[in-house]
Amino acid sequence: MPDMNTLSVAAATTPTVLSVGLSHYLTKSKHRGKPTYHLGYHQGLELVRRFLVYASHRTVEELQAFTAQYVPVPTWVHVEEAVISDELLEEAAARIVEQLGTDGVERVGGKRWWKWRVKEVKGEWIEMRQHYHERLKHKDWAPRTILYVHGGAYFFGSVDEHRYQLQRHARKMKARVFAPRYRLAPQFPFPCGLQDILASYLYLLSQQDASTIIFMGDSAGGGAVASLLCICRDQGIPLPAGSILISPWVDLTHSFPSVIADNSGDYIPAHGFLHKSSPAWPPPTEEDIEKAVAEANGSSQTGETTEGTSSLTANIKEQLKSSISRSKDRKEEAQGFDIIPPSTPTLRKQSTAAVPTKGVISVLIEDHEVRIKDQIQLYTTNELLSHPLVSPVLQGSLGGLPPMMVLVGGSEVLRDEQIYFAHKAASPRKYPPPDHVSTPQQLAALNKWKHGTDVYLQVFDDCCHVTPTLSFTKPAKYMYRSIARFGDWLFARDALQAAAVVGNTIPDTVDPVNAIDPHDLDSVIEPLPSQEGLQITRAETLSRPSSSSSSSSYESDEEGANVRNHISRKLTKAQPAATYNIPTFTNHMVRQRVDHKGNIHTLPPASELECMQLPMEEIGCIKPEPVRRWMEGKKVWDGKYAKAKKRVQEQRAKEIAEGGYLEFEDDGSGVVEKPPGSALAGRRRREGETVPGRSFKPSYGLKLWSMIGAKQDVKTMELEQKKEEKKEGSVGLETIVQAPPSAPVAAGHLSDMVKGEGNLSSSSSSSNIVAEGAKPEKTQSQIGGLERIASVPGAVLVGRPPAAVDVKEPFDKLGREDQETVNGEVEVRN
Repeated sequence: MPDMNTLSVAAATTPTVLSVGLSHYLTKSKHRGKPTYHLGYHQGLELVRRFLVYASHRTVEELQAFTAQYVPVPTWVHVEEAVISDELLEEAAARIVEQLGTDGVERVGGKRWWKWRVKEVKGEWIEMRQHYHERLKHKDWAPRTILYVHGGAYFFGSVDEHRYQLQRHARKMKARVFAPRYRLAPQFPFPCGLQDILASYLYLLSQQDASTIIFMGDSAGGGAVASLLCICRDQGIPLPAGSILISPWVDLTHSFPSVIADNSGDYIPAHGFLHKSSPAWPPPTEEDIEKAVAEANGSSQTGETTEGTSSLTANIKEQLKSSISRSKDRKEEAQGFDIIPPSTPTLRKQSTAAVPTKGVISVLIEDHEVRIKDQIQLYTTNELLSHPLVSPVLQGSLGGLPPMMVLVGGSEVLRDEQIYFAHKAASPRKYPPPDHVSTPQQLAALNKWKHGTDVYLQVFDDCCHVTPTLSFTKPAKYMYRSIARFGDWLFARDALQAAAVVGNTIPDTVDPVNAIDPHDLDSVIEPLPSQEGLQITRAETLSRPSSSSSSSSYESDEEGANVRNHISRKLTKAQPAATYNIPTFTNHMVRQRVDHKGNIHTLPPASELECMQLPMEEIGCIKPEPVRRWMEGKKVWDGKYAKAKKRVQEQRAKEIAEGGYLEFEDDGSGVVEKPPGSALAGRRRREGETVPGRSFKPSYGLKLWSMIGAKQDVKTMELEQKKEEKKEGSVGLETIVQAPPSAPVAAGHLSDMVKGEGNLSSSSSSSNIVAEGAKPEKTQSQIGGLERIASVPGAVLVGRPPAAVDVKEPFDKLGREDQETVNGEVEVRN
């Protein structure tokens, strides 16, 4: 079998693309009303599906190496690399140990093995080159920053592979993206990656205020972000301005119904992630290891070993060989599970679902007891699948967090857990943790963080998992626009709240966190650079703050204080701001469904959603049907790659015989380090270890995929360049007028929208924010497709708000590009 490279991947996937292209129009009528009605989406979906099937017949190391290849950076994107210091990594580890508690540390297997690493942790800064140069001119700006955690089921993927997505987020939000290159499972299982991600956030906090940061993540990265938010909340670490979770993977037990539904509209394999056997995966079972060790120790103690190392080698090799080559009548044991027939006396009456516990998990399938011995998920052991930091949907409470957006694909395998997660965050008391995961720590969190988090939930009809992956398709464009709108609102919201803390126009009796509601703010007037701090002035046309936007989502009844009090805000004299409005939160939620044309509808009530009717005791339990599918797939893979698995086991026996693996020395704490079987920390050799790393040889396959994904960005950048060549006096980023304190302000509404479409009307004269009494001498320039106006004498231009939406009539369409008239020309904002 050829190596996994661009040519082999192209050879495996190209026939799929061609066949879909030919058959699409023959079966097009079947896809009417779905995203697959469009050829680009249909081909993209089948291409990713075919790639995952092809990758499953390769080793984990091969997949990791392929997705970690270097992808050339476009000339219009600026990237920098940063190294996370050891001090921050140690601080992150201490926070995680405290969050885990004594019981958690024991379940994880210690508190030192997961801190071991082969190489330093790095992250990549990504931003538009144009914005980078503009930022250098205004060093007093506090840059908008997105901490983005890439997905890949926790075991593959990279910043390079995701860069084409990250650069679009950076462009649309005029922000910098910081993406950590965290350690991947199975060589570095939970909580290795989580430590690196937390350390990356601490790195950002060492440079800027938390109010200028938002969290983003897709798939496994979204699940990691959810866990990161809970750690920050519980450990008193300053919380970010908000978070955006794209198809987050929040339940690794697969306990929700959508996992076993008809998922023809998604690309995730029904049997989960299976791969050809290799040193990294799958690990030997505890039973295999214990038998091998016991046999070796027993032989040594009784004097049966007469020829030293060679005899030990033969002994362990034979033991491991026997664990692979079972008798024919018990062949299932060789595949990581036992099947006990109903007549067996040991079979007991039990629920069909099983709670993840230490050792063997038993599930009842068609009156047969199936005992699972192999590790199911690559991220962590079976015992930890229900840990709240592994499956955040099982957290005691998801309240007390900053505003959150959850984007869900209507046809993805994981949709139910994502919808449930969003509702749980908004109503922690209504959706408490199941009894089988309830601990004193969980119940304490529920009592402390009983108020809901503001959650913006959008479900996109018939879309697949992480739709932005197919960034060249219409559904992906709708998601990018929705993300940009919410991100702009988050940045503006927190910047204004920070200003309210020091603004002298806000009464002392007003809660500073709720002093100014960004739902009602049309303009931000900032003092000249000579003034200290920020100042907020309300326009006469502003309505009263909405009662639904309260600070309760951050409050703890126990302490009666706001989590934001932990934040030390470093206010700058000038900071880009935006005032995108979003619909009003009702009971801490905005619940929307987006169709394939971008039209926004109200999501059915929770009482009509199947995932919200799941019995509480079944959440977080391993169900029979996912296990059955996994068993069927595993039988095929174990049979096809039995020789490869046998070679791996024999190699491990040889390594043990030749001196074994290094152990962690006792540090006096009494904690015994027991790394999981897949952890590289438990298989360290004296000559050192290597893991698949980033290859600096360009990957032409990933480069081509990135070019296709960035096609829309290229068009937009070319359009911006043409506009710049026609105009003079560019002033940098999108701007708003900053008037002197003495100048009265008339806030022009930014809600001249085409009703029901969320687009700027052709007349944008009322959208200009101009100090009253001044005769405007308009100097218009264009960067990023947005209008610039400099009309106030002595004003400071620091970032004009993008189009705002009237709160009373929120936008209900994402289908059209945002349009704006500039010098008689309609500008399209993609």
